Amino acid sequence: MKTKTFFIILACLISIGMLCCEYTPEDTIIDIESIDFRYGIVYDWQKLTPEKVYIFNSVDEVTSYIPDGKDIPSVDFNTYSLIVVTGISSKNIVNLTKYMQQVNSDYRLTIDMELSDYTTTQRWSVAIQIPKIPENSKIDLVINRNNYSGCSDPITQVCSIYYFRPPDTCDDYIIIRDTKTYKPMYLSDDFKLDTLPLSVSVIYCISDIKHNCGFGGDIPVINIIKIMKID
Repeated sequence: MKTKTFFIILACLISIGMLCCEYTPEDTIIDIESIDFRYGIVYDWQKLTPEKVYIFNSVDEVTSYIPDGKDIPSVDFNTYSLIVVTGISSKNIVNLTKYMQQVNSDYRLTIDMELSDYTTTQRWSVAIQIPKIPENSKIDLVINRNNYSGCSDPITQVCSIYYFRPPDTCDDYIIIRDTKTYKPMYLSDDFKLDTLPLSVSVIYCISDIKHNCGFGGDIPVINIIKIMKID
């Protein structure tokens, strides 16, 4: 009886030891290099379901989201996939960054937002090119929303938004006040219009970052805390 009891206890200890020592391999995470899809005046991505990641692998797939008269995207779909996700924010977006990773056999798109305290209804979109992946690939979307700490002395001004096209190499949306030119850290899709220049009232902080605007040289980058159109 003692021998039987000994073997039962021994078997239990071995089982517990196996459970305690069970190895769970960590996820293999690889950063994926991405290229911002620069499309000038914003495409009508808002036809897409908000906060759902779309994978485009051909021009035909993108065509229905291109407004009439706009150029077809110059993406090499033999080499790249175009990844697009859109959404609506209830607070003003001061900054938006994104990065793509491969997690084991799947993918993850992470979007980090800095939000001011000003309530609004603001459209946003992310469009990036990555090395081509199958259309049925699984991409998890992670959105981190954080409060913008702000600055001690924000500036309030009436300004105008322009889009500076190449060949000046600025190739971006620029805010101009009198003779001063600024590059917004982030600009909502609601202000990327065909009818530019657009008059706006802006509350902003000047950052320590500079943006190279081609022939115009380096210009300050600003964090927009609040922005409103002026009728």
